[in-house]
Amino acid sequence: MWRLEDGSLRLVLSPATYNASALNRVITAVVGGSPVGFDPFAVTTTIGTIYADRLAMHPRHWLVEVVGVIGDEPLAAVRAHLRFLLVER
Repeated sequence: MWRLEDGSLRLVLSPATYNASALNRVITAVVGGSPVGFDPFAVTTTIGTIYADRLAMHPRHWLVEVVGVIGDEPLAAVRAHLRFLLVER
């Protein structure tokens, strides 16, 4: 989990090889407060709620501070949501 220059939190989803490439980009999911109402793609963690359907690509240097690490269960839930959203069947 990372803090961006603007103070917002993001979970980095892209692999390290992509993040270190000459493209200088990372793919992240928004991390925020608890959802208002039902949100099927919200994954609650101790650091904040990860919104797996709110993805962004931005310059790597916008990531300014590591603020935590999520556990295996929340990460597995985020990956399951991403598979549902991004994989054609």
